Amino acid sequence: MLRELRRAVPDVPALRGRAEAMPLPDGSVDAVPAGNAMHWFDRPLVRQARRGP
Repeated sequence: MLRELRRAVPDVPALRGRAEAMPLPDGSVDAVPAGNAMHWFDRPLVRQARRGP
């Protein structure tokens, strides 16, 4: 999918990353879309994030 994204929109940066650890500095983006990717998320970390610190 990443290859297709880069082919379709070569001027837009596309980075590899995991839902729990995006390769971006904290606060550097407003949103990170993840279409049809929820099955890849680390479920225990998602539950923890929903509860908060």
